[in-house]
Amino acid sequence: MDSRDYRRGLLAKVHIARKDLGLTEEEYRATLREMFGIESAAQLSEGQLGDLVEHFLHRGWRGPQDLSDRPGYLEIADSDPYARQKRYILALARRLGWRPGVLQRYMRAKVRSSSLAHLHDPTKLNLLARDLWGRCVRQGIDPAAKGEPKPPERPDEPAEGAGGEGSESGTRRRPQRKARDKS
Repeated sequence: MDSRDYRRGLLAKVHIARKDLGLTEEEYRATLREMFGIESAAQLSEGQLGDLVEHFLHRGWRGPQDLSDRPGYLEIADSDPYARQKRYILALARRLGWRPGVLQRYMRAKVRSSSLAHLHDPTKLNLLARDLWGRCVRQGIDPAAKGEPKPPERPDEPAEGAGGEGSESGTRRRPQRKARDKS
């Protein structure tokens, strides 16, 4: 899926949400003016389209289909600059046995966003990855199985195996180190 297809998909979601929410043309245009200062969704960037979809979700739109019972979670575009980190978060959620609906509710509570596909804040993505990693460890699940990288210590630090050795990783402890220190 290239960037244009991804953008078209977001634009389609915007129009589906508008229809499903029963917004009049004037209500829809007022939302665009209020949020972005424009009259047409076609003028929005990919990120702004994602924000508009999030806005409609917060207004009660359930999405084009209910994904909570589907085993396929969601598709992360290869063109997404955070695709690797998002897929890692999905892998951790699957290791915990979470369905997509559980992950969405968790994300809404943790970072105030229910859509991993539209989340583009590296700090929030790192927070999710580290928290899910800790949940796996506390439940006795090996989160690093199958060669998955360990989460970075800080949002700007690369994951293990991605370079960056010799950084200040000794300043904060991982959950498994705390367990060793107690014994």
